Amino acid sequence: MFPSCASPDPGKTRKEEARRCMELLNGAGKEKAGSQAPLSLEECLRLAMENSFALRKAALRKEIAALGAKALSRSLLLPRVDVSLVHMDRSSKPLVETPLMGRKIRFPVMDKRIRVIRAEATFPLLDLSRWFLSAQVERGAEIQGYLEEAVRQGVRAEVTARYGALAALEASLPALQARVEADAQRAADAHALRKEGFALAQDADAAALALHRSRDALRSLKREILQARRDLEQALGLPPAGKIRIQSSLHVDAPRGRLEDLVLHALLHRPELFASDRALLLKKEKARAAVADFLPKLLLNFGLQATTDSAQVHKFWAFGTLSAFVNLFEGLGKFSRLKGARREARLARLERTELYGTVILQVARACKDLQDAREAEARAEEALKLAREEADKGMRLFREGLLRKADLAALRAGLAGAEAALAGARAKRAVAAAMLRLAVGPEMKEKKREKGPRRTGTGGAEK
Repeated sequence: MFPSCASPDPGKTRKEEARRCMELLNGAGKEKAGSQAPLSLEECLRLAMENSFALRKAALRKEIAALGAKALSRSLLLPRVDVSLVHMDRSSKPLVETPLMGRKIRFPVMDKRIRVIRAEATFPLLDLSRWFLSAQVERGAEIQGYLEEAVRQGVRAEVTARYGALAALEASLPALQARVEADAQRAADAHALRKEGFALAQDADAAALALHRSRDALRSLKREILQARRDLEQALGLPPAGKIRIQSSLHVDAPRGRLEDLVLHALLHRPELFASDRALLLKKEKARAAVADFLPKLLLNFGLQATTDSAQVHKFWAFGTLSAFVNLFEGLGKFSRLKGARREARLARLERTELYGTVILQVARACKDLQDAREAEARAEEALKLAREEADKGMRLFREGLLRKADLAALRAGLAGAEAALAGARAKRAVAAAMLRLAVGPEMKEKKREKGPRRTGTGGAEK
């Protein structure tokens, strides 16, 4: 195909792109989730690190910022070189007429056709604003590096939360299915007793209504599970088809230590704070550049020139200049820029202080959520113990003929519900532990370098 001057049809282009996107997503879905075993949390995190669009965009921004800083640093180190070739071809040779001894004599001052080659190099001897500009760009590249690490932590948090939500929903599915079976048995018994005249019509209708409600709840739960799978697939960078399967067990070790120690660790290691430090340094470099605008700029210029003009005595010569200049008519604008740069530095300092408070609040809230999740897990274990005792007691009564089948099904449904509640509480506790690990930040096993974030593991684990 060859490009043409015709305007593209937006509607047709959108249809073609949508078709390509669907083909790509379907192919990726069959390849990733077609014959895949249930995924663990670690495998989901690995997929997210490979396929996350947010992480890809952050990596591209980091690369673009690094390339910009590299290009600007090279332009500062190398001089500006201008090379020109001028070709002049006149209709007639330029002549000068002058009187000499009563006669007018003409002689040429330039050939009819000449070429001039000129090469010129300029070195800024004193232009501090250029160096401060380079420092700003380098700080911006460092910020993008730390923001990439922050995005990576955000992706981990999102995947962990969605994984835990899906695990909790799937854990509650058997309990709701057992509830439907118990309600179905109760409705069948009520219908049979009504036929024999041992139950009222209202009792049979109430049992049928309870069965309909439990079935509606089961269908709603299945839809929620399907949507939770789609949400998790979207976080993993997979097509949201709802075909992913996860493991039922979810275990995450929480970082240990007092709240004060965890907060201090977060203030020392969170990548957002490193990015905030670089943002403050960037604003300070901008203020220095505004101060440097008041200083004169000193330039060294030298070059070579060659010409083919025969009227010139010297066909080849070198030249050089040393110039200093300052713009006197931008004084008010420079003062305004200087004040604005200093205000931006103050704003960056306030934003960093605000970020300190946000990080402290996140760690404290994550610790509180983890403590609540542990208490809920302990209550769920006690409830499961009681439900097992009730189920065992009901089984003995059923064997002795003292308990109806519907009541036994209800006890079993209660036991399944207690088991599902415990599984959900454990999943929530694991998610809370993962969120605390992310709030605390990565553990720095070595000294953090000044020019970029370092990817390491998390804090210590407690049993």
